[in-house]
Amino acid sequence: MQNLILTGDTWMKPLLAFRNMLAETINRDSADYEPQKYRMPIRRNAQVGLGPYWPRWRQYILERLLMTQKEVQKTMPGIQLITEQELVAIQVIWDRDFISEYGVAETYSKVYGSKIESLDFSIHSEEEKRLLQEVCVNHESDVGLISSLLKAQKSKVLLRNKRGLQKVIESVLEEFINPIFTDAYRKDTTQ
Repeated sequence: MQNLILTGDTWMKPLLAFRNMLAETINRDSADYEPQKYRMPIRRNAQVGLGPYWPRWRQYILERLLMTQKEVQKTMPGIQLITEQELVAIQVIWDRDFISEYGVAETYSKVYGSKIESLDFSIHSEEEKRLLQEVCVNHESDVGLISSLLKAQKSKVLLRNKRGLQKVIESVLEEFINPIFTDAYRKDTTQ
């Protein structure tokens, strides 16, 4: 890529910058590399070990990718680094990993200043939110649980794949009862 840039393909500069930023997050050969800065100390199977990126890093990487795409498209409009379907899949993974503080739709909107409706898995109307809060008035924590369950169902509908919905619902309930990942997010001291 560096050679292509040197020979005139300067539109690739944002791609190189993005690649270099991403490489820093996995450069285990560097003397000052701190995996706990980027990666969770728990795997998706709830075992101790180097896990996925912290939610804040996932959001940051996605934002940088979208910014890179936007920059590249100024000179090469036909290049798409990430598709709408891939953005939906990322949101599904974030939901599966119980990440509620960041959303793909919000990140996309921040970069592009517009919305992609298929990315919004939340409860849509203010009326729906009001009704849910009214019904759960004595059980506020249930609002989050029910919202997570609704998001899981909607994500399966959007992906046109209802297979595995029961497993996703079971994992949402298990995390609600025994919050392994959400507790890890709260303990993240490197923010």
